[in-house]
Amino acid sequence: MNKVFWLLLCVLVLSSYRFDSSNPEGINFFEGKLKEASAEAKKENRPLFVFIGSSECDICRKMKGVFKNPKVVDYYESNFICYKIIDPEKNFLTYNKVTGWGMKTVPTFVYFTPNGKKIFIIDGYKDPGEFINQGINVLDLIKTDEDKKKK
Repeated sequence: MNKVFWLLLCVLVLSSYRFDSSNPEGINFFEGKLKEASAEAKKENRPLFVFIGSSECDICRKMKGVFKNPKVVDYYESNFICYKIIDPEKNFLTYNKVTGWGMKTVPTFVYFTPNGKKIFIIDGYKDPGEFINQGINVLDLIKTDEDKKKK
């Protein structure tokens, strides 16, 4: 009986591990302060993507699944410095007052040029395809903005 218990325990523990090679955490969000993430974006000459969400928001929690999609992870980690702000009490209006970003709700996605200019803001759930297309559109906006400056 004792052997059966230990065998079942081992099977249960091993079955809870993931055996695929993808990052189970999804997008590797920059750890540190927003100013540090912005400085990193400027240093690496990559746009900054900021996700603002709440642990109390169902749609924000649903976005976690999108952030774990391997195609989303590859695209965003290759093209952006990614940063997240999770507000457990949905005080996004406080962030809006402080930042002036124009947020209306959570989840909100804010994109900045490598030099810190806000280029795009959008909110609501996006499936993986929509989310990648959103990133592509942002990179196009940044390129257009840079081309205008050159003229």
